[in-house]
Amino acid sequence: MSRYADSADVAALLKDLYAAFDEPNDLFTKPRYSEDRAEFVGEVLRYDRDTIPQEVLDLLAWRLLTTVGTPQTMRHYLPRIFNEFLLNNGLDTTDWWVVADKMRMATFADWREQQRRLTVLAFKFVIANEILSASEITPADMPELAAEAIPGMAMVTLIGLLDPLRDTAQAELGSTVHWRASVDFLLEAEGTL
Repeated sequence: MSRYADSADVAALLKDLYAAFDEPNDLFTKPRYSEDRAEFVGEVLRYDRDTIPQEVLDLLAWRLLTTVGTPQTMRHYLPRIFNEFLLNNGLDTTDWWVVADKMRMATFADWREQQRRLTVLAFKFVIANEILSASEITPADMPELAAEAIPGMAMVTLIGLLDPLRDTAQAELGSTVHWRASVDFLLEAEGTL
């Protein structure tokens, strides 16, 4: 379970995400997917975004924009993906940095400002949860990661807590070296708000 599962701040954020991303599922109206994903898309369409089983959502998140869906598909399912990260401690296969990497493919810069702002905030909570979980501590043990502090914390500070070796001579030993583009995207995305 996420360290923020009982947070009123996270509950409000999820409510705002669902409201801001209340777009139709274009997999119904103009589906885009590679030929070998037809059966999988059929499985996805058996559910709405709130009832889709976690294991199907996990595969969808992994495949979004590469072999299934459009930027609109990504936006449609994003609140539920963040719901899994912020309440249930993530997806089994798809890490947060994979979702962050897909944001560039989803033409994030063209999204409405509110959508971009909420997405960056959600990633801040996801990364803070990653820091707490990796250290096996709670926000009470690290007050700077209390839910009420996260919105005002700079992404660069969170990344520094997640990977203290980033941008040092030992960076190749750090935890973000293999997903540098995802982290760079998040830093840039926050800077555009």
